[in-house]
Amino acid sequence: MSREAVDCLIPTIDTDLLLLAENKRHFESIGTKVLISAANKVRLCRDKNFTADYFRSLGLKSPRPVNSVEKYESELEKGCVGFPAFIKPKDGSSSIDAYKVDNLEDLKLYAEKIGDYIIQPFIAGREYTIDIFCDYEGNPVYITPRERLAVRAGEVLKTKITQDDTMIAEMQVLISDFKPCGQITVQLIREETTGDDYYIEINPRFGGGAPLSIKAGADSAKAVIVFDWKDKSTPGGTIDWNENLHGILDRTGFLKTLKNNSNFEIDSKCPNSTMVPLVEKEMRSDSLLKNGTWAFLGSSTNESNRYLFWTSVDTNAIGAGKQIPVIVSSANGDFYISETTTATRVNNGQKYVAIVDHIYSYSTFKEYTKDKTRYNTLAEAYAAYKKQVNENAKYTEYKNTLPE
Repeated sequence: MSREAVDCLIPTIDTDLLLLAENKRHFESIGTKVLISAANKVRLCRDKNFTADYFRSLGLKSPRPVNSVEKYESELEKGCVGFPAFIKPKDGSSSIDAYKVDNLEDLKLYAEKIGDYIIQPFIAGREYTIDIFCDYEGNPVYITPRERLAVRAGEVLKTKITQDDTMIAEMQVLISDFKPCGQITVQLIREETTGDDYYIEINPRFGGGAPLSIKAGADSAKAVIVFDWKDKSTPGGTIDWNENLHGILDRTGFLKTLKNNSNFEIDSKCPNSTMVPLVEKEMRSDSLLKNGTWAFLGSSTNESNRYLFWTSVDTNAIGAGKQIPVIVSSANGDFYISETTTATRVNNGQKYVAIVDHIYSYSTFKEYTKDKTRYNTLAEAYAAYKKQVNENAKYTEYKNTLPE
């Protein structure tokens, strides 16, 4: 039976989003990009409480949610809230079980019907959706606000594109933190009296109204098709900054041959290594690991204790005892910029210089990431690494080692 190579997987159903986000790395290990944002961002989108808190953390207005009728009634007695109010499931979608209520009696009835709900002040005004499409590193390609003129079952039937500089500027704030991958839609209400924008939802997927933005020229569908997933890069054009580096090791099948909890180390400079050629065989020509020095090391079974150390420096060329900048990548998807000291090793009587000295405990691994900035993508990490090499005086001799 023939098998098709799937370059890109695009989620469109809410119930699939978190599962795919959490398993994104596994898809990438077989060469399939998943057009979904980071799992922690998907989680906050699925709970309206977290979503409202997130908007406010960015300095954007959002109706404050209350999680029980009793608390809303208490706030009502204090004059802090009023009616009409809006009640909906905290993890709902498509406006299912979402109701405007005008009194406490109706609020109690709908609360009993829904079960797990939030209550928010009802904001009167015009409703908008903003379609946002970003590349794999979270850089915006399209930001398209549109007014929702007619809606049925939560999906827009009639809409009008609007060039609104305020909304676009507010979304640039969100994008810089959220780092969307592919399409997200953001919903808001522009309050009819003050003109203030109140943000209410983020959907980390293509929305039902996306074809309307596409028809207006923000052709995110075409962008997916023509997007150069393998060669697209932020820092430079000859490296695949979207590559799942740990997927290289996964594809060798080496980890499956080790006993449970076995520790291992594969050094790229190790002469006569049986493993290095197997790893190199799985590298594409545009892999970062084609440059500099690298080492896979840690636990064979626990991803949180398995690491890749990479430097642009040729360790054999500079010798042992030298401090060098490194990117440390954990197998669970985090990246850090750190520093190691090169060390002499011997294999089968031949000396070589490793990227880091022997690490004998998992707690020692943590020392290389402790108090360091965590990056979500290889592109972000490399940009920070490059900045260190260019700006830190003790690394200036390594400027000419940077791959581009």
